[in-house]
Amino acid sequence: MEHNFPAVEFRNQYHQARVNILQTYSWIKTQVKNILDSFDITTQQFSILLILQEQFPTPISTLDIREKMLDRHSDTSRIVDRMIAKGWVEKTGNTVDRRKVNIILTNTGRDLLNRIAEKNDELDGILDNLSITETEKLNTLLEKIRN
Repeated sequence: MEHNFPAVEFRNQYHQARVNILQTYSWIKTQVKNILDSFDITTQQFSILLILQEQFPTPISTLDIREKMLDRHSDTSRIVDRMIAKGWVEKTGNTVDRRKVNIILTNTGRDLLNRIAEKNDELDGILDNLSITETEKLNTLLEKIRN
């Protein structure tokens, strides 16, 4: 698989690892986007649907959604509004704080997630050049970086 990333002169192994992680993130994000494009859904919208699925049937505020997203700099309200227009989610009132809006997954949104789940093998295949042992080690190392 060809990855047309620019050649970089590394100061040390830490620098090389950081650049490799960022390049790999970019490549994986593109692969996932290519799969999701056939469902007319963005990676951010997909992330929100997964958060709502995890919470279902309990509604969750847009603020709480933003805190759980991988990309916390997203304009969650704008993305949710587009998802409402597609019928994937609905707004509900927040009984605790009237200034907040809660979001809940609709049946249409759940159906979409089920259709996307049929592509799980393809999504998992993004990393299929790694063995299970290598993948376990990668997971351990990535978690170690974040802790």
